[in-house]
Amino acid sequence: MVRGVSPVFAVAVVISAMGGCRSFSATEGSDAGPGTDDLDAANHDAPAVGDSGPIDSGPIEGVPPGGKLVFVTTATAHPPGSTGNFVTLANAVCTSEAAAAGRAGSYVVWLATAAQRAIGRLPTDRTWFLRNGVKIGDFKIFDNGAIPFAIDLDAMGLAPVGDDHAVWTGTIVGGSTATDTCDDWSLSIGSGEVGDFTLAGAKWASNGGRNCAQDAHFYCFEK
Repeated sequence: MVRGVSPVFAVAVVISAMGGCRSFSATEGSDAGPGTDDLDAANHDAPAVGDSGPIDSGPIEGVPPGGKLVFVTTATAHPPGSTGNFVTLANAVCTSEAAAAGRAGSYVVWLATAAQRAIGRLPTDRTWFLRNGVKIGDFKIFDNGAIPFAIDLDAMGLAPVGDDHAVWTGTIVGGSTATDTCDDWSLSIGSGEVGDFTLAGAKWASNGGRNCAQDAHFYCFEK
């Protein structure tokens, strides 16, 4: 279940997923709006896109036209899902976190089952990027199984907080279904294959087993 929320309504998924997201406000930390002189100074000193200056109004939108977003969720969960269908739960978390970050669209989780490999959920003619513009790769990269950079940013373009980097995948290299999948994601006993969102190569998706009663993140791919 997502962060221990009661498995009764799908809205719990949205609440839990959005609870892990960070929001930004143009007036945050300010009691009064700036004057004209202040605005002129701010506009003059503001860093251009691509500069290394601090960004305090949200992530840089680096996904190019035609590119698709890939991210790791801030929300975590463990099987079985709130509706008994862990894939449905995970897809809903992906969609709600993306929408909360201003990146609405159709998203699928990288999660293998007995009926479908994780790679089988992805369109074959897309290229995926992190929110900050780092290119992770196209379908062939994920089909091969080893990616050049870690998927270590959430939908906002921020690094998830915490020391637990495990991501439910149920996959071996290339997205094929692993032996350990918490009984096809139906039970909170046994073990399930996880990746590590701080790692690239093959271990992003296949980095050993995890107790099914423990929470883990999800990888989300824009379709």
